[in-house]
Amino acid sequence: MLITALLSSCPAFLVTAQTQARQASFDPDKSIISQYGAQNADTARIRQWMDTVILFSKRRPLESIPFFNELLQLSIKQHFDFGAFNSYSNIITIYNNKGQYESAFDLMQQMHALAAKADLPQFRAAVLNSLGNYYQRKGQYDSASHYYFKALADLEGKANINPSIIPAIYGNLSGVFEHTGEYEKGLQYLQKAEPAIRTSGNTYYLALILINKGNALLKLDQADSSIPPLKEALQLAKKYEYTQWQHLALSDIAQSYFQLNDHQTALHYLQEALKLKGDIDPVYQTSNTSILGDIYFAAKDYKQAEYYWQKTLVSATELKISKSSLHAHKMLGELYQVTRQYELAYQHANSYIILRDSLLKTDILNRTSTLDKKYQTAEKDKEIAENKLLINKKQHEIQNRNLWIGIVATGTLALALLTAFLYSRFLISKNKQRSQEEQLGNIEREQEILQLKSMINGEETTRIQISRNLHDGIGGQMASLTMLLSMIKNKYQSGQPIEHDMQKLSNRLQETAKELRQAAHNLMPDILNRQSLKEVLLHYCEQNSQENLRLELQYDDTIILTKNAELFIYRIVQELVQNIVKHAAADFAAIQLMQTGNVLAITVEDNGKGFDSATEIQNGQGLQSIRSRVEHLNGYMSADAAPLLGATIHIELDCSKLQQL
Repeated sequence: MLITALLSSCPAFLVTAQTQARQASFDPDKSIISQYGAQNADTARIRQWMDTVILFSKRRPLESIPFFNELLQLSIKQHFDFGAFNSYSNIITIYNNKGQYESAFDLMQQMHALAAKADLPQFRAAVLNSLGNYYQRKGQYDSASHYYFKALADLEGKANINPSIIPAIYGNLSGVFEHTGEYEKGLQYLQKAEPAIRTSGNTYYLALILINKGNALLKLDQADSSIPPLKEALQLAKKYEYTQWQHLALSDIAQSYFQLNDHQTALHYLQEALKLKGDIDPVYQTSNTSILGDIYFAAKDYKQAEYYWQKTLVSATELKISKSSLHAHKMLGELYQVTRQYELAYQHANSYIILRDSLLKTDILNRTSTLDKKYQTAEKDKEIAENKLLINKKQHEIQNRNLWIGIVATGTLALALLTAFLYSRFLISKNKQRSQEEQLGNIEREQEILQLKSMINGEETTRIQISRNLHDGIGGQMASLTMLLSMIKNKYQSGQPIEHDMQKLSNRLQETAKELRQAAHNLMPDILNRQSLKEVLLHYCEQNSQENLRLELQYDDTIILTKNAELFIYRIVQELVQNIVKHAAADFAAIQLMQTGNVLAITVEDNGKGFDSATEIQNGQGLQSIRSRVEHLNGYMSADAAPLLGATIHIELDCSKLQQL
């Protein structure tokens, strides 16, 4: 399991011999101001005190935080961007190295509002970048990328910026794309950052970029290509004593050799990483123990694999690293199955399923929240555009009124001439007003289509994600069922009672079958990407036809639609058919799609118990949802139904509007 290296903001800067020569004497039992006096707190003195505290932090990191905090406040007061940037970054680095992520987040929140007001671009970028790293650790990649891009936007065009900052943010941003599976895009950002870092001569940042580059190549299944940048990073980390990066480089090199099936070399590098002393981020250490478990399992040393995965599970649970916990439960389930410890295998498989489902729900909530924010933003943009047009309209009305006042004020001698002139101006103004009203109408229609298109794309993105996760989940449930069967077999052979376990097995089978049916038919019609709408609807009718319900499809072969339009139609038909299956008590239903000129007509008819069309189409949630979608495209929808007489739903849509989806 690979972990992308994150630069918290900037490292604790190395202290050279020249720096040591100018460091001040230091008493760790007194504050900086009480030792040196507030009157001496100019930028040169702050630099000197900073060097002294950095040296102290190497021996006693947590005890140095109050002094860095004091330097941070002094730097902000003096408008000293470098001092604020450096002080803040060192505090965040110490918290992260000690695994105190929530303490780091508390500081980020305190500084976020302050940095937004301060004219200190490097300090502001450090705060935004560290917020991005926090959310990346949490797996909230939308929030992480938001803060990274905001930091880059704030630095754009600014003078006297440390040349290493922007490439370092690129390095962190690449991690977001790697976590979301966009490895090529992540690699592009790293390749963009590498030349700038090499030019700046900053070896600390260069080691970070090289580690992430090797990481990205490894995820692209280019294990051979990943080793050279990782080994270069390892040499830099050893030469300059960057313990954190040394640990990560060793870990990733081990992963590369593991992928190349060279288990002995992989173990050599991991064991070297475990021997390192100093402050190492606990997240990286947890990743190492997980990799060791993977390697020993591949080598069939199950005892060692169990030891390291159990160790991973303990630390991942303590640090709330959900993905590491998920991996450990999954692999322990497989290990106990191989070693025939079916009770334990069943427990870990269950824990894996429960945790995976919890993460899936969190992901869906985050995606829904993001979609809602985007929708609200689009609504605000639309409102602004409408208000601007209304303001222009009002301005022209005022101009017209002023022109008419001017007519009355002018002399009678120029009346005819002025009247002709002003009348022509009035006509121009009226035409302009009419044009603006048409423009306003066009914007409203375009916004409605864009809203609908965004809604469809957002829904489908979520459905695809859910569908894939359910597919993985069903596989996990089947593995769990296999283990349960093995356990029942052992109990049966040893004469133990199995009635309770058989009931549990029956319940599990029913749950799995139900989940499989819903995943196949209700969530993501992935088949639309491979087949035509007609073929998909035929398949859908076959799947939903039952002993007491026959579905028939009539489809006009001249219909040609884009994939988005096909998906739009599929969702409408799916909703109408589900209403029949759930509520109509019909034994026959017909679905008809016909195109006449530029109009696509959809008719769904059944011989069921019907409903009161006067109230149901207004109050029924399913039909109301369909009506809302149809109206977004200026379409027409009618319901002809009555109790005990079946129902007919008829929809007409403009094909040109459909093609815009």
